[in-house]
Amino acid sequence: MKIKEIRKEARDNLYGKWPKFIGMNLIVIAISVIIMIISFIPMFAGIASVTFQTISGSELSAESIIGMFGSIGLTYILFIICIVFMVPLGYSYLENIIKLKRDDNTKCTEFIKNIFKNFGRAWKIALWMMVKILVLYLIFLGVMIVSMILMVVIAALKLEILSIIMAIFIFVALITFEVLLIIRVISLTLSQYIGIDNPEFTGKQCVDKSIELMKGYRLKLIGLNLSFLGWVILSYLTFGMGFVFLIPYMQVSYVCFYEKVLEEKKEI
Repeated sequence: MKIKEIRKEARDNLYGKWPKFIGMNLIVIAISVIIMIISFIPMFAGIASVTFQTISGSELSAESIIGMFGSIGLTYILFIICIVFMVPLGYSYLENIIKLKRDDNTKCTEFIKNIFKNFGRAWKIALWMMVKILVLYLIFLGVMIVSMILMVVIAALKLEILSIIMAIFIFVALITFEVLLIIRVISLTLSQYIGIDNPEFTGKQCVDKSIELMKGYRLKLIGLNLSFLGWVILSYLTFGMGFVFLIPYMQVSYVCFYEKVLEEKKEI
């Protein structure tokens, strides 16, 4: 598997379909922005009301302050609802990317009707991905708690050499955790792709299969991501406009990467 070949295959698949991919990308961006704006309206309204009263010289009442904190609380609630909605949105968007990559007749708006249909499926996979990451966090947390307790005991006994050794151990443990976390996140990358191609799989099976398939391919995926670095920088220099073209290019490249892994692992 060569990164150049993956990107070339992605460009070949995008040929003649750019308008659909760009249209789908713009729809997702628009939906995401609208949802975020709606969720923050109560907070901005509450803060604006209190700010206006302060500037105008009016005395702030307890009701105004309570109302402001209430609006902030409502924003947090709406934000959580947005996150809950964004998971199936992302899943349906990816599903449409895969369909459009494989079938010219797929409509760029097809994913919208599948958002609620995929709600449970998307969250089952997402929760299992979170569990896999959470387990790593809990192990690290346990190690850190024990290490801190030992540090306190060693400090109380004034054992300087052991204190230095423990400090080095904690530093090494932190670096190790960061590396393992990156490996775990990369290993989970194909979970949704597998879920889309295998509707009979449970969320756990999708996650476990992703970890299995990514063995030996984690560095390839990192290399693929790094190969887009120049385009990412260029997209920022165009005030984000370049991402309209770059995101579909990257998404289709990831699909090509996924299919290449399946091919080389003889899963298809």
